[in-house]
Amino acid sequence: MIKMSEEEALSVINKTLFDATEKALTNVERVIEERSKPGEVIILVGVGNTIGVYP
Repeated sequence: MIKMSEEEALSVINKTLFDATEKALTNVERVIEERSKPGEVIILVGVGNTIGVYP
C-alpha cells in the first residue's frame, strides 16, 4: 500500500513515491499470480488518488 498526505496528493509525485509504485506493482502482480488460476477474471480497484500514479 502506498500512503500519501493530502499535500503530496495535490502536488507533483516525488521520487520516493514514484519508486514505490514499481515495488507495489510487482507485489500486486505476484499476489495475482500466486492466488489465481489461468483464465480467471481479476478485478483490480484503485481507491483514492490513483490517477496518474502509474500509466
